[in-house]
Amino acid sequence: MSTIYLIESGSYSDYSVDRAFSTEAKAQEYIDRWAAHKEEYGGYMGDKPDILEMDIDEELPRTIHYIHVKMAKDGTTETVLNRDFCTPDKYSPLGFRMYDFRTKELVWNVETTDKERAVKVVNEKRTQIIAADIWGDQRATGKYFERTH
Repeated sequence: MSTIYLIESGSYSDYSVDRAFSTEAKAQEYIDRWAAHKEEYGGYMGDKPDILEMDIDEELPRTIHYIHVKMAKDGTTETVLNRDFCTPDKYSPLGFRMYDFRTKELVWNVETTDKERAVKVVNEKRTQIIAADIWGDQRATGKYFERTH
């Protein structure tokens, strides 16, 4: 696998990747020249850029196909959406996500393309949460499903 060294600067809407180099030495030389030039012109060149080291040509992340379900405590299904998510292996959008902060509905993502199956799975989770008396408790629900599943 190869590495690329990106020069990034700014933040939020001002963020940009300014240059790309094949070696860290070249990237550092660019930053050193930028710093010298900034001093020469009185510091009106924005924030100092940083070097972002990234692997290139790594394997593409796998795509997860899932159904996003939002369900009320009484079992009423509010939202059922098809979603795709490209993810590195270290993060998964599946399982318990949260309780909607306004409506207190359960939000759960099920890896499937079958909406009916997804609703059934979330309904089973809903009944487990109610039986454990933890409905609406974000932390307790997260720990419950971490521990038991």
